[in-house]
Amino acid sequence: MINMLLILLFTTFSLAETYTVNAGSFYYQPSTLTINVNDSVEFINDGGLHDVVVTSGPELLELPACSGPCNIGTLTFTTAGTYDYICSIGAHASNGMVGTIIVEESTASVQVIHNSASPIVDVYIDGAIAVEDFEYRAATPVLELGT
Repeated sequence: MINMLLILLFTTFSLAETYTVNAGSFYYQPSTLTINVNDSVEFINDGGLHDVVVTSGPELLELPACSGPCNIGTLTFTTAGTYDYICSIGAHASNGMVGTIIVEESTASVQVIHNSASPIVDVYIDGAIAVEDFEYRAATPVLELGT
């Protein structure tokens, strides 16, 4: 049995967040939003009949219409990319009721410290080698890794 102590120091780590987009008379506000993978966007209808339909992006998502004021619904974005969306009711999109959500990969800043009795180890993160031939009592510089 190998006893191993590796210390991972996280200097920056972001948890999933929920953002709000308001919908109303020919608008989504904000019309452009940048978020991280696994974040959610809640769409609030301030008034009128509106829906949310993603027309281009890594995933095609949609929320059914509701007559406001109401909560149209929440979308969680699990794939990075640019999502363009519209209100598909009547001529709302052609009158400017369009939006864009840019989903970026989230990262964590990590430092690995080798403090086990094994003289040299390989460190794997998510099944991929992150540090090869890592010597006892050594520390990596800060590494940027996907969360």
